[in-house]
Amino acid sequence: MPSTRQSRHQAPTRRARSSRRPSSRGPSRRRIRRLLRLLTVILVVAAVAVAGTVLLQGRSHDRAGKQTPSATSPAAGPSPRADRALWQATPAPAQAALVPLPRLPSDAPVPKQAGLAAQLAAPLADPVFAGDTVSLVIGDPLTGAVLLDMRGGVPVLPASTAKLAVAVAAIEVLGADHRLTTKVTFDGAGRVTLVGGGDPTLAGPKATGKADPGYPRPAKLADLANQTASALKSRGVTAVRLDYDESLFAGPAMGPDWKPTYVTEGDVAPVSALEVDEGRPDPAKAPRTNDPAALAAREFAALLKADGVSVSNSPAATANSTGTTIASVQSPTTAALVERMLGRSDNDLAEAFARHVALATGKPATFAGGAAAIRDTLAKYRVDGLDMVDASGLSRSDRVQPATLVRLVDLIVKTKEFAPILQALPVAGFSGTLAGRYTTAPATAAAGVVRAKTGTLDGVVALAGYLDDASGRVLTFAVVVNGVPQGGIDRTEAAVDRLTTALAGCGCG
Repeated sequence: MPSTRQSRHQAPTRRARSSRRPSSRGPSRRRIRRLLRLLTVILVVAAVAVAGTVLLQGRSHDRAGKQTPSATSPAAGPSPRADRALWQATPAPAQAALVPLPRLPSDAPVPKQAGLAAQLAAPLADPVFAGDTVSLVIGDPLTGAVLLDMRGGVPVLPASTAKLAVAVAAIEVLGADHRLTTKVTFDGAGRVTLVGGGDPTLAGPKATGKADPGYPRPAKLADLANQTASALKSRGVTAVRLDYDESLFAGPAMGPDWKPTYVTEGDVAPVSALEVDEGRPDPAKAPRTNDPAALAAREFAALLKADGVSVSNSPAATANSTGTTIASVQSPTTAALVERMLGRSDNDLAEAFARHVALATGKPATFAGGAAAIRDTLAKYRVDGLDMVDASGLSRSDRVQPATLVRLVDLIVKTKEFAPILQALPVAGFSGTLAGRYTTAPATAAAGVVRAKTGTLDGVVALAGYLDDASGRVLTFAVVVNGVPQGGIDRTEAAVDRLTTALAGCGCG
């Protein structure tokens, strides 16, 4: 992670994928389930393809916001970059069909600790991990039992796996159908104010073509300007003064221990309640502006002019946006934005969500207030062990117990309310930040089987999610590697992929 995107160290995504190795014992229940899943995928993809939607080519936003090719079909091989990837473009109803709540069969044997230890001994002894601190926790969500615990209670740098906590808090506190509103007020005396609603996905006029943000469709600044111009003209107003209000969020715009290069390299924008294209002056490029609100106001002024309303001043910041609301646009729902946040590992959305959760629970909309609000929300579910100073996981002061990540995934897997989070989790070898992983044997055996949130930071590789093992038992897991040497991120990710593939192949009951 740094970025939506994980970290600037991530290699370009690759696109080969493979199914799990067939059993020699005939059609097991596990194989039948997989065949049904595959059939569902084929039917959905075929239906959408008939409608002309390109699903299996595209880009993923991983590490440093660089757009890289995402997964394609097993037979097709690599293909040129297109405007959308499967996880970006699939309509929500089809996506819901692809990712039901996992069945937790009570008749599938629970892996024994000795069997797990034996199965994972070789991948844990991989020379790639030499000198690193490897934490591994494996859980059984049906019973809540911890099946294997290697340093699960020792706080570690979590990187972007911390976004699982943000997702739970956002769904729990804001609600899956909540939307963020950006508006314009008019004081009746020639002054309009662009008021930020804390929606970093608000699309500017340059977000077209390859810079199109894809799914979910964002609110558009151009629509807001058009509404504003129409409302002003209906009042006989064709010239205004423009101010902008980003006061919904408070405190520092940069998180504790954030590197200045996070902005210039495109990992995150300075946190603001008013921004377009997540603070990118050019949506097709990674770097962010140091003043997202001012950029949004300038682009809004240009749109007003194009709609026949002149702006007499350089837009000025204000914390006083009194007046009548004459225009507004709304973001996609919380559920859809959570899908974007986890699929792309979107740091800007994570920080915005934390502040909205803080506001909804009576806390200040700051880094500290957001972290406290998330912590308090998780405490309602008896999930602790989270010591964050930001929401994105970019700070090197963040600490999380790996066992906490497993308890979070257990909660998500078992709770219908959190189904949008399951839909959002990247799929090994297929989507989001896992599109380019699990593409080399033996890890190809777990392509499509592992669903997990990635985490990548300088010196950190993490993965937390769930899978079903060879006996059909659904297992939750968190593996966090700290102390990864410089230049070792890709090798360590591949070793983590092999480790979780071994877990998926375990019938260790």
